[in-house]
Amino acid sequence: MTDGSALAWAETARELGLDAPGVNLAAAVIDRHPDPARLALISLDRSGGATTHTVGWLREESNRLAGLLVRAGIQPGDRVFTFLERSPLQYAAALAIIKAGAVYGPLFASFGTEALRDRLGDAGARAILTTARLLPTVTAVRQHLPGLETVILLEGNGSSQPGADALSYPELRAGLAPEFAPVLQEPDAPAIIHYTSGTTGRPKGALHGHRALIGHVASARVALDLRPDDLFWCTADPAWVTGSSYGIFAPLAVGATQLLAEAPLNATAFFGLIAAQRVSVLYTAPTLLRLLMRGRPADLDRLDISSLRHTASVGEPLNPEVIRWWQQQTGQPVHDTWFQTETGSIMIAQRPGIPLQIGAMGCPLPGVEAAILDDGGEPLPPGEPGRLALRAGWPSCFLGYWRQPELTASRWLNGWYLAGDLARCDQQGYFWFIGRADEVINTAGHLVSPFEVESALLTHGAVAEAAAVGTPDPLLGEKIVAFVSLREGQALDVALEMALKRTVRQLVSPFAVPQELVPMAELPKTQSGKILRRLLRSRLTHKNTSGHAN
Repeated sequence: MTDGSALAWAETARELGLDAPGVNLAAAVIDRHPDPARLALISLDRSGGATTHTVGWLREESNRLAGLLVRAGIQPGDRVFTFLERSPLQYAAALAIIKAGAVYGPLFASFGTEALRDRLGDAGARAILTTARLLPTVTAVRQHLPGLETVILLEGNGSSQPGADALSYPELRAGLAPEFAPVLQEPDAPAIIHYTSGTTGRPKGALHGHRALIGHVASARVALDLRPDDLFWCTADPAWVTGSSYGIFAPLAVGATQLLAEAPLNATAFFGLIAAQRVSVLYTAPTLLRLLMRGRPADLDRLDISSLRHTASVGEPLNPEVIRWWQQQTGQPVHDTWFQTETGSIMIAQRPGIPLQIGAMGCPLPGVEAAILDDGGEPLPPGEPGRLALRAGWPSCFLGYWRQPELTASRWLNGWYLAGDLARCDQQGYFWFIGRADEVINTAGHLVSPFEVESALLTHGAVAEAAAVGTPDPLLGEKIVAFVSLREGQALDVALEMALKRTVRQLVSPFAVPQELVPMAELPKTQSGKILRRLLRSRLTHKNTSGHAN
């Protein structure tokens, strides 16, 4: 389905300088801005202290780092990773890697040795940019990665750490030129490699080209209403695709000022930060919003959050109860958006300019053609559940999985990209999420959406988070088990269990009522905040075979 218009991809490409044979995504992001004094970043430390950085600072720091990479022997096409905590230098490093013609790969600073080794080894990484604090983790895996020739420390030095062989950027910075001519490449030459979170198996490296920035910028304007005079806060870590596409590249290219800050998990502190910094556009995740709902916000009426113009969410389906709670606190809705690592930019959204349908994913962005297909790849009529698919042709589409051509081919059918999600499309063109194709529960012949069960549970005031999974059952085929994280002061007694089951029965259907409710202090999640239902199913399998849980 499409609304007949088209995102201004060609115009955006011309604006960014990405309509020529030789281009560079990082140069399009930062080098073309005419005012070097324009404020690019406001960075808050844990004590609330703020530092500011201009477009000129980012340009020069990325040039110096790009020069250092070339001096270290990095060639166009080499894979270079960042292993950093969120800081302004993370932004400069991402731009520097791409300016040097290498492929930028971000990694979470919380990764352990196995996660680091898997990704660096799979990609054949040539270099990594990190800090002295994180260097021991890199050193521990380096002996297993003979191709990892260069380690650059953006903060500190490794001279006091045994076995460390690293270049210290602070020590070398004075000798590096603030000018650098970006390496120009074809628009579809790889510029970014994002490793998926691994919720469905080993992480895969999704490659994106320089022209992906066209999709980042155009969709940020349409779906997030992002403008040059905005103070934009994307709470996603830069190691996540959201934190790169909309936490680094799109806002810098648009000319907005970005806030770099850890999101408080207390609602009053969270809204207080928005008020103090005058945030105008917020892009966050349902997981964080559900965590904010745990407490009871105090004295929010004394906070001036009138600067906040638009709020959007991404990462998991947005439960209706979360939308209603946000509207109670702010007087405005939170808008759901949908995209994947592979799509590179927002594809479907509750964007400004269309009526809000609470619980729906939204409509495809102009120029994006989405459909619901049957197993043979044929479009289904409105209302019929099936496989969510996107017609090829959008500029931020991934180039493929690194060194996995067969897996790449499996994601395409008759010119459609298969998202791996089940959904339906209504008569008005709104898409409604059902679940991941491998997570929908088949109980007694009825297909049950985990999302609907979870959303129903969240309407009960005792529940802070919920995750529904299916587990084998000799009578039902699969039975529904719901894991619930309760609000402070609540306990899962018989009365509450009956109330929660009654809520699901009333709001969804009798077939969707969980046969079992399991209390958990905290649900397991990926680095990007997605609930790891695979681990929950594994826990149930182990419990059923051994008679007890881990």
